[in-house]
Amino acid sequence: MKTMIISLSITVLIVSGLLTSCKPNKKILVSTPASPKARKDSTATTYKAADKNSTAVKKNTGPQAESIVNVPPVDIQNKFVAVYPSATNVTWAKETPLVGVENNKTTNYEAIFLTNGKKNWVTYSVEGNIVEQRQEILADQLPQNVYNAIKKKYPNSSIVSATTYKHIKNEGSYSAIIKPLSGLDMKEVEIILRENGSFVEQ
Repeated sequence: MKTMIISLSITVLIVSGLLTSCKPNKKILVSTPASPKARKDSTATTYKAADKNSTAVKKNTGPQAESIVNVPPVDIQNKFVAVYPSATNVTWAKETPLVGVENNKTTNYEAIFLTNGKKNWVTYSVEGNIVEQRQEILADQLPQNVYNAIKKKYPNSSIVSATTYKHIKNEGSYSAIIKPLSGLDMKEVEIILRENGSFVEQ
């Protein structure tokens, strides 16, 4: 009888010890539901802050903000669409005034786009006038006299790319990017040529 009472007492002690050891786990489980609420509140605060300063965020951050800044006025966009109605993949870049050029406050907008699978560049002045137009061509699509003139003047260079070229002020009908085949200075250089194969000084 005494043995039974002792073993029963030991069992009670063990069970009560197990129940006591489980209490911290219950506390942890009770405390966890509070964390999603805390996260929700902090997220809401972030959204409120973003909403409050949304204009500043749009102006100062991210690629989207940059593209908004580069997009020209609506009248220039309309002129572009009128001349290039089939243009696709259009992106705009803003040309800033040249540093060190006195009284140069001109701002140009350049559209880069595709027509019939060919890459094009067209630059507009702030007034909406076309300043420059280019369309990519293969090097072997250059007129023979233009191609020969490049190879004669730059025999140790390769033609990296070529375009047709038209500028409101500058002469020239074709431009090419050339690169020396060897040597210490292997920088790419742009050259512009007239229809007759003569070079335009830059």
